[in-house]
Amino acid sequence: QYNGINADELDTLVKNIKSLLTDKITLGDREIINDNIEVLQEELKKENFKKGFIKTAISGLQGIFPKISESIKLTSAITSIITFAIAVL
Repeated sequence: QYNGINADELDTLVKNIKSLLTDKITLGDREIINDNIEVLQEELKKENFKKGFIKTAISGLQGIFPKISESIKLTSAITSIITFAIAVL
């Protein structure tokens, strides 16, 4: 555990999202998703994480929803990591 968070749960959420990033998602959108989940993964594991980074990553992920609306599983997985991050804030 880091910072009161369950690091294993966080890692599982990240792996789940990455496994859903198929070719049906554009390269640009995959990069946005990857960048933002990596920020969440790295920052949330820090003892003194930066809330601004977390909020920016959440906003980036929320902004991608209209572009991936056909991928219900990916949308759900991203919602799960956002919920996880918000609970820490």
